Amino acid sequence: YQLGQMEKATGVFSEVESITPRSDTGIIARLRTARILLEQELEKNGELSDKTFYEIMDIYETIKSSEEYQEGPLGSLVKIRIAQTYSIKGDWENALRAYHRAWMDTKLTDPIHLYAQGEAEKTILSRLNILYEKENLGAIFDLFTEYESSFMGNINDADGLFILGDTMYRLGKRDLAQTMLKECIKKTGSQRASAIAILFTMDYQAGEYPSALKWNSLYLQHYPRGTDATVMEETRGELLYFMNDLEEAVAFLEPLTGRDNEKALASLSMLTDIYARLDKKSDEIRVLEKIIGLKAKMVSPVIAKALYTRAKQFIQTNDLDRAGTLLQELVDAYPRSAYKNWALYHLAIIAHASNKDTEARDMLAEVIQDSTDSILLNTASSF
Repeated sequence: YQLGQMEKATGVFSEVESITPRSDTGIIARLRTARILLEQELEKNGELSDKTFYEIMDIYETIKSSEEYQEGPLGSLVKIRIAQTYSIKGDWENALRAYHRAWMDTKLTDPIHLYAQGEAEKTILSRLNILYEKENLGAIFDLFTEYESSFMGNINDADGLFILGDTMYRLGKRDLAQTMLKECIKKTGSQRASAIAILFTMDYQAGEYPSALKWNSLYLQHYPRGTDATVMEETRGELLYFMNDLEEAVAFLEPLTGRDNEKALASLSMLTDIYARLDKKSDEIRVLEKIIGLKAKMVSPVIAKALYTRAKQFIQTNDLDRAGTLLQELVDAYPRSAYKNWALYHLAIIAHASNKDTEARDMLAEVIQDSTDSILLNTASSF
């Protein structure tokens, strides 16, 4: 056999089997014969034919009835060989069941136990890759469930952990997803960056901003040019804002304000609040004007609030004409806004200042009829 003379080796092993069929030596001879059949078939055809597969399995079946298979150390080796044959044949379900039996029948420190775990992981990983490529998430979950308490509990492959973690995330199983993805990022693998990005997304969507910021920082530290780096940079300012780290938030929010989209508008809204809280009046006014400048391109509650806030600032500086213009734009463009009735109240005051009392009364009457704000109702009624 070692010299590659397979036909002669098979003949000699056959003689051994006939002399001591039930002994350890006889069982080993049959295992070697099965191995030769497998190696010759793969060398010749590159795959295992049905005929040779059944021939090999028949050899293993004859060993199963032996006492050595049931109680001796060779039994576990036979189970591994059976599992490997199923795996080569592409029958992953029976392969895993055979590996599982060998795994269950041996102790944690037994080399056969560790070997069964390693071989089962290879089979599982191969199957996971196929199912993941087909986006068959249900089958991945079923596979995980079947071997959760055995092979899956000890799986150590970074790619396998990522596939399982991403699957659980997409199936809405948050706790399982986090457990697997956290294990994945402890290892060096091609999917480590993607695992961090998913952990970030889960915490961000759940409103767990401190944890989301941690994943955000980790991603930008290790993958500044990664696929999700732009998303991390665009959301970092928002996270810092929610964490009340206002000064640092500004550095990430300001670069986003040069666009005409919802992301820019959200950033401008946060910047308005930040500059007001930091008492940076000129910056607050600059941002409010920028928001108002988007009114012709977009419709948003953020714009309605900016119109009202800027109008109030003009009232404070007694610039009633400009205040009135913004308030009227608010009433016309956002008739259902939360600021609409207060805008009408201030317009009534401006109208009264211009001796337009009839117009002022009409606006106040509309406020009284429409508003549910007790403070506004009392103020409008008194006026």
